[in-house]
Amino acid sequence: MFYHPQDKDSIIYNIGGLLVIENIQDKHQQQFLRGHDMEISAIAISNSGQFIATGQLGTIFQKLPDAPIILWNYARKEPVAVLKGMQVCVKKLAFSPDDRYLAALGENNTFIIWDTKDGSAIHTRVYEFPLNVVCWGDILTD
Repeated sequence: MFYHPQDKDSIIYNIGGLLVIENIQDKHQQQFLRGHDMEISAIAISNSGQFIATGQLGTIFQKLPDAPIILWNYARKEPVAVLKGMQVCVKKLAFSPDDRYLAALGENNTFIIWDTKDGSAIHTRVYEFPLNVVCWGDILTD
């Protein structure tokens, strides 16, 4: 369960493949965002609160166990992009401090960074060993 960084009355969590945005002042005021075909396995909220990212378990409805990540616009409550490249299960998601990039770790030792502006993968690597933590440091600009 996550608190939204700007909308202090909202908590964000999943029920299976649904993303739930709930008002903590009124538990009957809930929004359900649909887009995943399997259980959501990872959630991240951008620092500004503009984006939510959700990753899922690998699908059983296709030949390959693709595990897409959906980038949601929080204000409009709709998908901005579906990010591909993960399989089996998305374990961790993290936005860069400026919300420009999204990093993900997969169950199959895949590490991918996407640009949130256009959904392009800017870095992809498969490691020989499991990774368990993804976090950003300060971003230096010239």
